Amino acid sequence: MTERSPIRVLLIDDDPLFLKLFTSMLKRQGLDVTPCDDPIDGVARINPAHYDAAVVDYKMPGRTGAEVISDLRSRRPELVCIGLTGEGATNIAFSMLNAGAADYFEKPVQDMGRFLRVLTREIESSKVRAANEELQDALRDLRDVRGLSALVGNSPAMIAFKDQLVRFARSGKDVLVVGESGTGKELVASAIHLISGTNAPMLPVNMGGLNSNLIQSELFGHEAGSFVDAKARRKGVLETAGKGTVFLDEIGELPISDQANLLRALENRTFTRVGGSDIVRLHARVVAATNRDLELEVAERRFREDLLYRLNPLTLFVPPLRDRKEDISTLVYYFIDKYNSEFTKSIKRVEPEAMAALERHDWRRNNVRELRNTIMQAMVNCNSREEVLRIGRLKIDGKAPQVPVEVSIHTDSGESLPAPFDRALLNLPWKDAKESVVEQFAVWYLRSQLIRANFNITRAADLAGMQRSNFSAMMKSYGINLDDIKHQYIVRD
Repeated sequence: MTERSPIRVLLIDDDPLFLKLFTSMLKRQGLDVTPCDDPIDGVARINPAHYDAAVVDYKMPGRTGAEVISDLRSRRPELVCIGLTGEGATNIAFSMLNAGAADYFEKPVQDMGRFLRVLTREIESSKVRAANEELQDALRDLRDVRGLSALVGNSPAMIAFKDQLVRFARSGKDVLVVGESGTGKELVASAIHLISGTNAPMLPVNMGGLNSNLIQSELFGHEAGSFVDAKARRKGVLETAGKGTVFLDEIGELPISDQANLLRALENRTFTRVGGSDIVRLHARVVAATNRDLELEVAERRFREDLLYRLNPLTLFVPPLRDRKEDISTLVYYFIDKYNSEFTKSIKRVEPEAMAALERHDWRRNNVRELRNTIMQAMVNCNSREEVLRIGRLKIDGKAPQVPVEVSIHTDSGESLPAPFDRALLNLPWKDAKESVVEQFAVWYLRSQLIRANFNITRAADLAGMQRSNFSAMMKSYGINLDDIKHQYIVRD
């Protein structure tokens, strides 16, 4: 069993006689005492981390004991400080307590037993508080890690975003999450909820998925008989969530006629159920999300300006994938690990041409969700023996990515005939390469016939010698969207 270290005490007093006598008394009690007779330069040279406690006289030249205590505790907040005062100096004692002293004693100290009990008790309490704070810090760090684990990426943009997310989450305040479609706004809301440390649930509500008649009941609940189908009282999500989180997804879809009640609930932190009069307190944090420009919605009178101001003091802007392309390779391997397990595949690496194609694309349609679906589709098409994800397996925006390379074919006369090929085909087995070429040809052929027919599917089918239904089925099979083609060409008769 290890021997317990003695309590380390810093004794500060400008009276040399008292300093010598009291140091001797404390040492006889088994304390490790360092005397200091200089309240200015002497204290400045001392490292408070070397001591468990400081015992400080009030009346000293240059600085009062209250000032010394305040200085020491600013440098080490957990340091226990005990004040020493002249007889009956109650006002001086209060000033030392206000500066951070745990207790005070009149000089000379008559009851040494009480002094030691107070000193020991305060040091033990300080250690318990420090240990508890360390535990809380560790738990906060653990919650941060757990909450951020689903937000994949370590690009500068993502690091800055995660740092702001943690600070907002720890604030306990309502948060507005703004980001393009597919950037992971619900994952962000879940991270905020997890980092907050509450054991209460997070309840999501899709504002775009409810009609106006159901929104009030879903949010605030209703009383029995408040409308035709209200057979019994029902609590809304703002009440059911308790001290948890309510995630209002697509807040920009909330009809303006329903926004006033939400505004009042957020401002007053109270609401009433539909058809009721009882006041219900709102304890939950509200995280709202949108991919809309709410300031534009306000200008077009589709969103209340006062609700926007209420929502946006803490606004998180989720960076789109094109602004953090450094994260694409990390995300790709994250999804590969996920789908290796889910689909029993064996992919270990990604062909450089395939990764280059993924990193070139801007992912404007659905950001991370679009990338995830691209990898999922590619891996579904891989056989269980493939260990490399090759470019021939990818479809981006419904099309195979092109990596053209010039292959020269020479005639007898020496004429060079350049022909475009997909270089990645050389990395595929014959069967897969042939399927890829056939698919590329089919896409080119169908698109070309549509362009020739001025985007009339019936005429395009006639040009191809096919039934319209078969032509349409092939368009669907190869992911050909008529509107996409129209945007790329000017229609001419």
